[in-house]
Amino acid sequence: MEAEAGIEPANVGFANRCLTTWLLRLEIDAGRHGGSGDVVPCQPNNFRIVTPWRHLPKAPFPAKATPTCMTWTCRGEERQVRHNEFFIMEGIAIMTSGGDAAGMNPAIKCCVDYSRMLGYKPYLVHNGLRGLIDNHIEEAHSRDVSGILHRGGTILRSSRSKRFFEYEYRKQAYDNLQNHGITKLIVIGGDGSFRALNQFYADFKVPFAGIPATIDNDIPGTDYCLGVDTALNMIRQNVDSIRDTASSFSRAFVVETMGRHCGYLAMASAVTSGAEICLVPELEYDLDSIEKRLRRQIDEGREFIIAIVAEGCKISDYLTKWIKDQLKMDARLTILGHIQRGGSPSVRDRLMAFKFGIAAVDSLHRGETNKIMVYKSGAYATIPIDEVADQRVSIDPILVDICKPLCR
Repeated sequence: MEAEAGIEPANVGFANRCLTTWLLRLEIDAGRHGGSGDVVPCQPNNFRIVTPWRHLPKAPFPAKATPTCMTWTCRGEERQVRHNEFFIMEGIAIMTSGGDAAGMNPAIKCCVDYSRMLGYKPYLVHNGLRGLIDNHIEEAHSRDVSGILHRGGTILRSSRSKRFFEYEYRKQAYDNLQNHGITKLIVIGGDGSFRALNQFYADFKVPFAGIPATIDNDIPGTDYCLGVDTALNMIRQNVDSIRDTASSFSRAFVVETMGRHCGYLAMASAVTSGAEICLVPELEYDLDSIEKRLRRQIDEGREFIIAIVAEGCKISDYLTKWIKDQLKMDARLTILGHIQRGGSPSVRDRLMAFKFGIAAVDSLHRGETNKIMVYKSGAYATIPIDEVADQRVSIDPILVDICKPLCR
């Protein structure tokens, strides 16, 4: 009698290693060997042969089993386990790091579900880089990623860790991964998180795949990062509401957006919200020219002004005062702040999360190391972390050209 093989987790210690391994469970005739859990399709590339025979299930063995070798059939293929060996399942850990962004939770769910489908054992790392060091690592179950698609932020939480820059703490993080049997990492975050994991790879050769997730949209090599579409919709909603008040009271409103040193959010928001002024780090501005242009419009009947300013310009307070003094219009400053990071992920962010997530798992499954998932010119690809580190962020030149008249 031959048996179908599944995998059941069990934490088994080695005499000479500290690894979490996975016992082979034979599901024979309604499960005579017992145990619970889903049957995972065998993927030969995802197993390593390491552990003594004593950890295998005891008799009764299937008919083909002998004291020195056990044979079973999995999806039409015969597999053998010799007397001193058995298979363990590779662990793959998913973590979020850096600033939170809508779309992280759908990406987490996708990575967990898809990696399990390929035969990996998924783990979740809580609290970002700090969680790697402090062993906030647990096996991922279906209940952990159920009902999270609509939630903003990250269920895994995030953190920045200065300790991770020290080798001794990276070594501690590596030991934690080894203890769980984790051989691959997926990090959902920004370029700072990717660089941290790249150093980790240089130290311990733990391959990782990076999924770009930041509302700033400032990761070189990709046109899109998770969270951007949701942030833009959040900005649009707030600017639309502000415009109602601006037109009712004949006021000017200066709206500051996030983005660090990248003006993508401000530019895209200015164009789609019909703003009269847009100031971003990428474009030189001329307040004298802006004054002349707006004076003509006010003389022609303009009664309110919307100005969108990127936080990287550090000019929001000054511009608000300048409008009052030069244009003689009541002006107010609204700093949108962290509401731009929150909110339920948009449809686009959910879809992009799944596409990036599948690409990340596939990249590791192919044996690639330290690769970043990118979306460039309408196509999905992977690029080495070095290309991300060495490039400068470039914004769509068409969008830049559209915004030029708004800063002059």
